[in-house]
Amino acid sequence: MSVFKVASRYAKSLLDLCKDKSLVEEVNNDMVLIDSACEQNRELVLVLRSPIIKQDKKFKIVEAIFGNKVNKFTRLFLKLTISKGRADVLHEITREFHKQYLEFKGIQKAKVITTFKLDDTLRNEFNKIVKALTNKNPDLSQEVSKDIIGGYILNIDDRRIDSSLKSMLKKIEHDLIK
Repeated sequence: MSVFKVASRYAKSLLDLCKDKSLVEEVNNDMVLIDSACEQNRELVLVLRSPIIKQDKKFKIVEAIFGNKVNKFTRLFLKLTISKGRADVLHEITREFHKQYLEFKGIQKAKVITTFKLDDTLRNEFNKIVKALTNKNPDLSQEVSKDIIGGYILNIDDRRIDSSLKSMLKKIEHDLIK
């Protein structure tokens, strides 16, 4: 079974259990914490994926790192996941859980790239665009980049609205070369 399917199924099961126990927010915070730790510590991911390290040792390592920082329910999930031999996909499970959490909450992550910091008026306009395109509540992040020269680039999942001056100039250049 593919890593994506396994991660998706474990994340869905965890989210369903969290809904029943009213722990969605707490467990999501834990999943974000674990994902962040995996992103920042390549050795942790290598340990979790290692076929040589035994499952009980992997759980002791995870417990030492996250023991007091995560909810009891999350610790039980980690123990179950590792004992079932799925420690190798734990990082993917945390990402998939957060993705499903956002879907459950009706939140759409989006990123806007501009040449300057957005004021509240412009931020609200971009939020309206995201809401109109997705029918979800936007969670807008911003990046300032002088490389785009002017305009903006709005990324929503795999969609990209590129109204940057740089891309317009490239299009003109491409048209002139033809």
